[in-house]
Amino acid sequence: MGTTTAAFICGRRKQQQKQVRKGWFAMKFGEAGGEQQRFVVPVIWFNHPLFVQLLKEAEDEYGLEQMGTITIP
Repeated sequence: MGTTTAAFICGRRKQQQKQVRKGWFAMKFGEAGGEQQRFVVPVIWFNHPLFVQLLKEAEDEYGLEQMGTITIP
């Protein structure tokens, strides 16, 4: 994994881009109205069993009824 890829995955890029590169997806974690962290992850992760489990647990706990960027409290 290259440095650029690691920076995107960790969400620690100094200048967050408004546009997400092709093949990547932006997600936000944190309470609405509070501090949130933005992570840009590869789309291929949506097929990984652990990532699918994370999303399922978040949906069960919080629901995912928002438009735009997926936000998980």
